[in-house]
Amino acid sequence: MAGLLTLAALTLALPGQDAWGAGVTYSFLLGAVMLSSWIGGLGPGVFSTALGTLAADYFLIAPLHTISFDASRMVQLSGFVAISALISSLNDSRRRAVAQSERNFRGLIDAAPDAIIVIDSEGTILKVNDETERMFGHSRNALLGRDVEMIIPARFRTAHHAKRARYGDAPSTRTIAGELAGQRADGSEFPVEIRISPLETEGIRSVVGIVRDVTERHRAQQLQKRLVHDLGERVKEVTALHVAGRLLNEPGTPAELLTRIVGLLPPAWQYPEIAGARILAGDIDVRTPLFDPARWVQRAGFATADGGSGVIEVTYREARPAAAEGPFLAEERSLIESLAGMLRSYFVRVRAEEARINLARAEARQLQAQEANAAKDQFLATLSHELRSPLNVMNGWIQMLRSGQMSPDAAVRGFDVLERSVRLQAKLIEDLLDVSRIVAGKLRIEKRRVDLATIAGVAVDAALPAARAKHIALHAAIAPLLLMEADPQRLQQVVSNLLTNALKFTPEQGSIDVRVERLDGRAQLVVHDTGIGMGPDLLPRVFDRFQQGDSSTTRTHAGLGLGLAIVRHLVEQHGGTVSAASAGPDRGSTFTVTLPLLNEESAAADPPRPEVRIDLCPPWR
Repeated sequence: MAGLLTLAALTLALPGQDAWGAGVTYSFLLGAVMLSSWIGGLGPGVFSTALGTLAADYFLIAPLHTISFDASRMVQLSGFVAISALISSLNDSRRRAVAQSERNFRGLIDAAPDAIIVIDSEGTILKVNDETERMFGHSRNALLGRDVEMIIPARFRTAHHAKRARYGDAPSTRTIAGELAGQRADGSEFPVEIRISPLETEGIRSVVGIVRDVTERHRAQQLQKRLVHDLGERVKEVTALHVAGRLLNEPGTPAELLTRIVGLLPPAWQYPEIAGARILAGDIDVRTPLFDPARWVQRAGFATADGGSGVIEVTYREARPAAAEGPFLAEERSLIESLAGMLRSYFVRVRAEEARINLARAEARQLQAQEANAAKDQFLATLSHELRSPLNVMNGWIQMLRSGQMSPDAAVRGFDVLERSVRLQAKLIEDLLDVSRIVAGKLRIEKRRVDLATIAGVAVDAALPAARAKHIALHAAIAPLLLMEADPQRLQQVVSNLLTNALKFTPEQGSIDVRVERLDGRAQLVVHDTGIGMGPDLLPRVFDRFQQGDSSTTRTHAGLGLGLAIVRHLVEQHGGTVSAASAGPDRGSTFTVTLPLLNEESAAADPPRPEVRIDLCPPWR
């Protein structure tokens, strides 16, 4: 190359030597030395210097066309040689520096952890680093000069070609967005991240691409997503178990609780949109709308309260996406087994609770039986006393009357006593017969259209003598025309029993108020007295048979304790209600009866009547 450049310099310089002189010819020869050393280095520069020196000695120094290294010629050539040597040395130094710089740059890019690829505007690979070879599995020689699409998967090549064409219009440093993949020599693909920058050297435009293998990052991201997903699934499962546990501690029947629990299961599974669930426990069978027994079913059993067995089933109506662990997750199996364990414990608790309740009921029945026996004994004693006392009185007066030794006035008084005793016995027997009929369900109620106001007035009139005898003030306010369908005899029995009860337990100088009125389309009868009242322990059972309060009351006040029990039954047979209230002992009592009236159309046929008021106020008041 140095010889050719020197020959070219002579060819260009010698024809014009006469015109521009020897200086220009030296310049051409120095140019050949410069190019030789620039391109080839110090050796070609020295060689070109030697050729130029011979050519200058032969063609430029007289005598021409001879080569002679005498002193005069050497002096003339020394300047050319010195300049040529300097040029060759400088160019060689420059070439060494450039080579070292290129080696340093090569070492730098080869040490880079990412693949670095330089391509031209046509997509031809110009340079690659060592990581490119390792990453893509191609040798450097196999890559250089080839189209870059050889390392791009086929599905991305069309888009890559279009983007590369547009990149030349506005080149800039940027990161290519989206999911990208590289293709190895064996055809396998791997996820990559690419950043490109424009590069211009010696007027040539190219593109530098930095390719990073993000397989590990993608794997970490997938693992993170899986962990987050799994965490969400576990949260759903734990939430379902927590709610189920809370429900199992709430009041309700097993059927009600299991109905609420079965609805918690599908949302806790991985694919709730195709999941259904069922819980079967004895005769309880609860399920969600999507439950459909299929091949994809998961079961867990548990024991029920009656000693039988139950089962929890969760099904998928469609095939779940393939997974190594099968149609259901292992955690879902743990969930259904945990729930089965909770139901097992729940039914154990239910059995224990039922046993406790049965024991309590047995104890209560035993206590009731004992109380019933005690009440029976007390009732028999009371009945014996109530029957014996009048009979003793009657027997005594009969003996006195038979003696013939009584005055006419005493005889009249004796007959009065006998009459009262007979009526008392008849009332006791009638109450006993009524209670017997009530227990046997044979008490007859013959309803017809009656006026409660009239019946209440008759009952109050009948009670006036007894009130007068005990010096009790009796007040009655009775609203007119309270028509209803009722048995008049039984209705009068209700009012009379309430008045008799009030008279019995109201001391002398006391008062009784009777009020009969219309209230919200119903009739209301209220009997209030200022008697001995009732304690809170007696109020709940005041309408029970044979109830008269404590034993001292029983001994003080006559009767069998049947009147109020008969009142309650008769009122209920007429579709009404009866209640008792008292502020406490010695603070009086109030009995309230509510009965249905006929409708307004039926009642309108009767003419209106004024309110009835009855007031018995003895002089001492």
